[in-house]
Amino acid sequence: MRRRSAFFEQRFSDLQNDIREAIMDGSLKPGDYTLPENTLSERYDLSRFSVRNALAQLVKDGYIEKVPGIGNRVRARETKQVTETICLSWFESSHELPIIKEIIGLFESRNPHIRVKLMTLPEGDYVGFLNQLLEMNSGPDVFHVSDSHIRALERFGKLDMLKLFRREERDVQEHSYPAVFDMFTLREELRAMPFAFSPVVAVCNEKLWAESGVDPERKLGNWSDLLEIALQCTKQGQDGMVEQYGFCFSTMMQRWQLFVLQNEGQLVSREHNQMTFTHERVVEALEFCVDLIYKHKVSPMFSDGVPRFAEKLFAEGNAAMILTTYYYMNQFRNRQLQWKVLPAFGQRKKGALLMGSGIAVNNSGSNVPLAEQLVDFMTGLEAQTLLKKNGCTIPMLKSVAEDDSLLNPEIHPYNYNLFREILPFAATLWDMGLKPLQLVQISNELHYAWAGIKKPQQVCERIDELFRI
Repeated sequence: MRRRSAFFEQRFSDLQNDIREAIMDGSLKPGDYTLPENTLSERYDLSRFSVRNALAQLVKDGYIEKVPGIGNRVRARETKQVTETICLSWFESSHELPIIKEIIGLFESRNPHIRVKLMTLPEGDYVGFLNQLLEMNSGPDVFHVSDSHIRALERFGKLDMLKLFRREERDVQEHSYPAVFDMFTLREELRAMPFAFSPVVAVCNEKLWAESGVDPERKLGNWSDLLEIALQCTKQGQDGMVEQYGFCFSTMMQRWQLFVLQNEGQLVSREHNQMTFTHERVVEALEFCVDLIYKHKVSPMFSDGVPRFAEKLFAEGNAAMILTTYYYMNQFRNRQLQWKVLPAFGQRKKGALLMGSGIAVNNSGSNVPLAEQLVDFMTGLEAQTLLKKNGCTIPMLKSVAEDDSLLNPEIHPYNYNLFREILPFAATLWDMGLKPLQLVQISNELHYAWAGIKKPQQVCERIDELFRI
């Protein structure tokens, strides 16, 4: 038996794996009984309730069968086992695809009678393709959704096609993060199981900071600090071209709101019936963003909101600081960068945006029980550990997310766990009252400000007018 772990998830997983392996290697033969539940409870330091849940999963997987009043008996192996296939969809440009494929391989090795077909869909209109597949009743059995995707599916009227999950079964407060589960809870129901998450954070290139004379212990208290450091780190060549930007942020849909949040700006009225972009603190936040680009010239301009380009500049040493997420930090793997996550900062208050990745089950899929089994595995200890060991995205399982022994300097920043200090200051776009379709329309209008064609005040007036009821 394995050494007993202090983490509940590890002890729970150990119990299942020990029984499964004993069956596979013949130590437990068909007709044998597992140890009694009270013995397993003591041996693995688990409650009787948790032991029953672990055994119930093994029953579901076909390893054992419950004999009422006697115990749990090893099932006879079928001479010809029918292989069943389920389909999992992910978006094709995901940095996590290699990890997902490894997780699928591990799942199939644990469940030889199940095969998982991976379907990749274009990132640009992922939810649009997903919606079409669901409408044609040819959708995947299991599919990745972000907190934005699931709200788009709500707009398409597809929420009822998603299997509901029971939040109370996960003991969220103890084993995960309530704010992460909140992102996938709509109409008071958990519509997808959280898989991973990330706050939008500032990161710095420590080498560029040192070369620019910035104190390595310097923190971003407010926007003045950010601007001061950005000015210090911006380098211009003799030909007038910028060799190095002090700061960089993409004007994509999940970045500029951070400054509004930090300035206590209000984008939507308290009654949620009209936009309030002309709120002085919203305009002030957007003016600060535009001034970074045109007045101070410390940040490049991306009028089309090019994703990943800020991370590319950072990885190549052309930007000393950027706004990014733990997910996009996967671009820095094996790049020999000296970099770190910066603590939460703000203007009128500290603030960070929170984004999430989840897994949903198609209620009309070919095999819902097997789909649920895959979701349980992907959000369990083994799969979540693979996710942490091979990438920067933060697993939803707290014991894995906060396990420093899984950190790899070739992959993770040394202060990876700073996300724990940032989470209390985090809010989602939905907390700010925005909706997916509105975000697209707002982003289209904001292009005029990012391109320097219109002033933020003019753009904000236009947005309020567009959405006036």
